[in-house]
Amino acid sequence: MNDKQRTKWERTRAKGMRRFVLLNTVIMCAVMLISTSVFDYFFSFYGIRAKDLYFKVPIYAVSGLIFGLAMWFIAEYNYKKTSTNAHD
Repeated sequence: MNDKQRTKWERTRAKGMRRFVLLNTVIMCAVMLISTSVFDYFFSFYGIRAKDLYFKVPIYAVSGLIFGLAMWFIAEYNYKKTSTNAHD
């Protein structure tokens, strides 16, 4: 992690884990819903169906949550790793 990345992560980190994970969850869920809906619209025989959303939304929300948590812990690991190396 370079100085610019550290500074950006320190600002993000100061706002809190909950905000970061929630934001990433919403973004990931929205991206997946939009991309699969576009795919369904153009390539599926049935097109976009509302009943598919009952299945997709919870799966994408959980996967977005896992993604957000993973990104937080990876960034924290890199931040702490560079913090200990900076003090050596």
